[in-house]
Amino acid sequence: MRVEIPKEFGGKGDSFCPDELFISSIGGCLLTTLLWLAKRLNINLSDVKISVEGLMEGKLSEHEFAEIYVEMFIEAPNNEDMKAVERLVDLAKEYCRITKALSRDI
Repeated sequence: MRVEIPKEFGGKGDSFCPDELFISSIGGCLLTTLLWLAKRLNINLSDVKISVEGLMEGKLSEHEFAEIYVEMFIEAPNNEDMKAVERLVDLAKEYCRITKALSRDI
């Protein structure tokens, strides 16, 4: 896998920067964890979309993530019990190794 410096710091934009990979790892972890849990708990889902955005702040020497936003869109066939889907989302956040590490300020 090729990585490069972010465009705002002189990168060409030909490869992913580590910031983009970090953000995508959050979405990927939540997605795979959610799908794994849905299968284990026999919760049928017809569509799942996860979008992750990161807000960077600070000068060059202090440039860091100020906020990270995760948006999930989940559809269940036949209007399956939304309480079960909400519980599934909570469990995905709890079991995802990436969000678990972030919650402990690692």
